Amino acid sequence: SSAARSRSIAFPLSSMDHAGAWTGPSTCTIPIEHLDFAYIENCTNGSELEKIVKRLRSGEDGHFPELLASAEKQLAKNKPKSEVLKKTEREVRRSDLDPENRTRIEEEINEWENDAKEADARLKESGPHEKSLRPVRKVGGVEQGKEKKEWKSRIKSGDYRAWDSLDLNRVENEIEEAEEEKRRKKMLEDEEKLKPKLPKLEIPEDPIERQLMAQREKTKGNDSFRAENHAESISFYTRSIELDPLAVTFNNRAMAYLKLKNHSAALDDVNEVLRQEPDNRKALHRRAQCFLAEGRYAEAEADLVRVLESEPNHSQVKVSGDRKSG
Repeated sequence: SSAARSRSIAFPLSSMDHAGAWTGPSTCTIPIEHLDFAYIENCTNGSELEKIVKRLRSGEDGHFPELLASAEKQLAKNKPKSEVLKKTEREVRRSDLDPENRTRIEEEINEWENDAKEADARLKESGPHEKSLRPVRKVGGVEQGKEKKEWKSRIKSGDYRAWDSLDLNRVENEIEEAEEEKRRKKMLEDEEKLKPKLPKLEIPEDPIERQLMAQREKTKGNDSFRAENHAESISFYTRSIELDPLAVTFNNRAMAYLKLKNHSAALDDVNEVLRQEPDNRKALHRRAQCFLAEGRYAEAEADLVRVLESEPNHSQVKVSGDRKSG
């Protein structure tokens, strides 16, 4: 009868069915005649398709894989973002793998375990590394000696005599020196990171071949400097110096160090240039730049005067002198 054909069946749904698919917490009703291939293929109502998929997944009326697959396909077509389509993937088990992959994975695990055991054995043979270990904190908190030492370096707020005798200039200088040292270390670390990892330099025995190789490395350094890759240019200049320590190469490397504001390293290089060539104007000018950066104005002035004596119209020296006097 028509009443029998249109009857609906109510069924409860859990939040997860036997296949690991989300089904929803509510109870819904659908006509039983809707569980049909022809109806499902022509249905475009996403909500109704969700109910059909849930009904088929529940297994309440038996398991029909092909009909369920057809319903899921139609749901994906009409409502692709439906929560009902989301499934929880089962973890891959050893028995799921084919023999070849299973053997390969087992070999990799065994290799890793052997490496770990060898590393552990090496650590045990080398003995305890006491210097690298931090001291164990006592149960009562900080040790008394350390606590007293820390409080000795601090001035109490009510100790006016101590505050009066405090040398503020000395404290400021110490703070500036500490900050400068911190900046210098950071700069050296950044410079080291920028340097390229070049292959190990093989120094030939023949002096002529060594000089030719040094010239090639210096040329590479010049090319890197012109490309404003100063850290790389320093690496090439260093290799050239190892082969043939010429004053011109030290001078070029000093300029690269100046570009990176590494005044200490630049000063070492220009001092080597001036040891080889005491009247080298470029080295004198660059050393003056190092002195100015370090606040050694009298020494900077002496070098600039020497440059101007040999080259009175040196524009860069005049600018440096104006900055110093200002």
